[in-house]
Amino acid sequence: MSLLQVALAIEYHIQRLGLNPLPKESPKPQSISRRFSYAFIGVVTLLLFGFAAIAIFVNITQTQNELKKRLDYSLSLAETSLPNALWNLDNEVVDDFIQALFIDDAIVHAKVIWTNQVIAERTRENFRGVDFSHPTQSSRFMLESSDISFEGNKLGTIQIAISQESIRDALVWNVSGIVALTILIIAGISLTSIGITRRYISRPLSKLQSSAASIAHGDLEALIEITGSDEIGSLARDLDAMRESIKKLFGELRASHDKLEDYGRTLERKVEERTAELAEAMGAADQARQRLVDAIESTSEGFAFYGSEDRLELCNTRYKRLLYGGTDIDIEPGTTFEAILRRAVERGLISEAGDDPEEYVRRRLAQHRDPGPPTLQHRADGRWILIAERRVAGGGTVAVYSDITELKQREMALEEANRRTQEAADEIGRRHRELEVLSNKLAKYLSPQVYASIFEGKQEVKLASRRKKLTVFFSDIFGFTGMTDKMESEDVTYLLNQYLTEMSQIALEHGATIDKYVGDAIMMFFGDPESSGVKEDALACVGMAIAMQKRMQELADGWRDSGIEQPLSCRIGIHTGYCTVGNFGSESRMDYTIIGGAVNLASRLESEAKAGGILISYETYAHVKEEIHCEEVGQVQVRGIAYPVATYRVVDLYANMSDGAQPIRAALPHLKLEADPSVMSAEERAQAIQMLRAAAERLSTDR
Repeated sequence: MSLLQVALAIEYHIQRLGLNPLPKESPKPQSISRRFSYAFIGVVTLLLFGFAAIAIFVNITQTQNELKKRLDYSLSLAETSLPNALWNLDNEVVDDFIQALFIDDAIVHAKVIWTNQVIAERTRENFRGVDFSHPTQSSRFMLESSDISFEGNKLGTIQIAISQESIRDALVWNVSGIVALTILIIAGISLTSIGITRRYISRPLSKLQSSAASIAHGDLEALIEITGSDEIGSLARDLDAMRESIKKLFGELRASHDKLEDYGRTLERKVEERTAELAEAMGAADQARQRLVDAIESTSEGFAFYGSEDRLELCNTRYKRLLYGGTDIDIEPGTTFEAILRRAVERGLISEAGDDPEEYVRRRLAQHRDPGPPTLQHRADGRWILIAERRVAGGGTVAVYSDITELKQREMALEEANRRTQEAADEIGRRHRELEVLSNKLAKYLSPQVYASIFEGKQEVKLASRRKKLTVFFSDIFGFTGMTDKMESEDVTYLLNQYLTEMSQIALEHGATIDKYVGDAIMMFFGDPESSGVKEDALACVGMAIAMQKRMQELADGWRDSGIEQPLSCRIGIHTGYCTVGNFGSESRMDYTIIGGAVNLASRLESEAKAGGILISYETYAHVKEEIHCEEVGQVQVRGIAYPVATYRVVDLYANMSDGAQPIRAALPHLKLEADPSVMSAEERAQAIQMLRAAAERLSTDR
C-alpha cells in the first residue's frame, strides 16, 4: 500500500468519526435472552422426547424379546422331547406335551404335523377362528414353527403361537408415565430458563446496548455501567476501554492528516523522477526480452510465462501447437490464462472436460494458480501432454508443456497387462478359498490321514485296493444296549457323543486311521495311509487302547455322578495281520476301509474281551511285549475262526509300572531270562530262587 493510499484511508476515518455521524435512531433489536430461552427449551425438549422415545422403544423391545425367548424355548423343548414319540407314533405323549405347553398362559396355539397330517392341535377360546396355517407375525401373536428330527431324519413339524396381548396394557401404562414425566420436566426447565435469562442476560445487555448506541452516535462521554465480573461485565469494560481509545485516536488522526499532506507533495516529485528512470530501464528490458524470446523459441518443449495478473506475457510457437493443435486459433500476449483455457475447452480440444466443462475449468484454474507436481492432460486428438508449472518471484507462473504420447501409450499397454494378470490372480485366489472351505467341510467326514493323502495328491480317488500288514482295533461299550433301555434318548445321545469324541481325540493323538463308528462300536487301524513300521504301529495301537481305558474310567466316574447307576466300561480287541485296504464301492460313491480275516479276528477278540479289558492276539503281542506288560490268557476258540487263537490280556506300559511290579528280563547271546514276580505264587518264587542258585553255582564252577 502506498503512502497516498494510507492518507486517503486516514481521511476516510476522520470524516466518519467527525463529519458523517451514524443515524440517531437504530432499529429495535430482538431479545437475545428470549431467543436463548427458546433455543435452550427446544434443545431440552428434543433431548427429553428423544430419551422418552428410546425408553419406550427399549421397553417394547425387551418385552417382545422376552416373548420371543419363551417361544424359542418351547420350540427347543419340542425338538428334544417329541422325536421319540413321533418315531414310535405315540400320539398320547404328543398330546400330553401340547397340554403341558398350555400351562404357559401366553401360548395360544400349538400344532404337531406328521407326514402332512395334523396329529395334535390345540387353540385357546379367544383365538378360535384365527388362521395359523402359515407362519406369520401380527400385533396379536408371534407364530413360529420348527422341524422335529430323529437321528438326522425329519419326522414332522411343530407350530407354536404366543400371544402379544399380555404386553399391551403394560406398554400403555409405561408410555403414559414416560410422556407425563417428560412434559413435567420440560415445563420446569422452561420456567427456570426464562427467569434466569431475564435476570442475568437480558437486563445487563439492554443497559450495555443503550451505552453502545450513544457512543455510535458520537457521544464519547456516554456512561457505561459495569454490572459484574461475568462475560457481560467484561464486555462492558472492553467497550469502555474502546471508547477511551477512540477519543485518543481521534486526536492523533487530526495531527497526522496535516503531516500527510506535506508528505504527499514530496511523494509526487519523487514519482516523476522515478518515472524517468523506469523509462530508461524499460528500453534495456525490451532488448533482454527479445533475446529470451529467441532462446525459448528454439526449444522442443512448449513454454509460456504468465504475469502476476495471470495474463500471458511470453510463449513460443511449440506452446501454441501443443495447446490448440492444428487449429487457426492465435494467442495474443495479455490474454488471461482462463480465456486461453476456455477457448480450448469450447473447441473440444481437451477430452478431460467431458460433460462438465465448467467443473474442469474450475479445477484446472486452481492447479494453475497453486501449482503442485506435474499433471497429465489428455487431448481430444489422442495426444498426452505433461504440464509442469511453477510460481516465480513476483507472482508470475512459468508453464512447460511436453508431448509424452508415445510414452503414455506404452504405459497404458503395461497397465492393461498388469490388470489382466491381477484379475487372473484374483480369480485363482477366489477359487482357492472356495476349495479350502469345501475341503475343511469334507475333512469332518474323513480320517485326517485319508484327508491329507487325498488333498496332498499322495492317494488317488478311485476304486483300488492293496494287501498290507495292519494293526486292527475294535472297541465297544459293554452292556450299552441294555443301558439305553433305561435312559432317555437325549441322555443316550449326549453320552454316546461324549464317548466317541473323547475316544476319537485319543486315536488322532496316537495316529490312528478311524474307519467307522457303528453305534457305540469304533473300528480303527494303524499302518495306512501312513505307517511308522509294523512294530511301531502295533505299539501305537496298544498304547492308544491303554490311554482309552484310563480315560474311560474317568468318564465313568463322571457319568456315575450324573445319575448313571451301572458303571460303564469298554472292551477292546486288537490283532495284527494282512488286510486288503483301499477304496470300495462304486465310481459315484466309495468308502475307504479294510477287509479280510485279520479284521474279523480283531472283531471277535473284542467280543471275547472282558469289560474294561484289552485282548490282543499273539501276532500283536510279539511286537509289543518288550514295552507293554501282557498276561497270557491262553488259546480261545472264536466264532468264524477254524483254529484256536492265542490271546493275551494287556496290563499296562512297563514305563507306568513300579519297579516291583515290572517283569525281570535279561538277554545275552547264550542266556535268556524272563520272570514276572507280580503273577508268580510263593511256591513258584521259591522254585525260581532254587533254579537261579543252582545255575549260579554251575556257572561259577564250570570253566
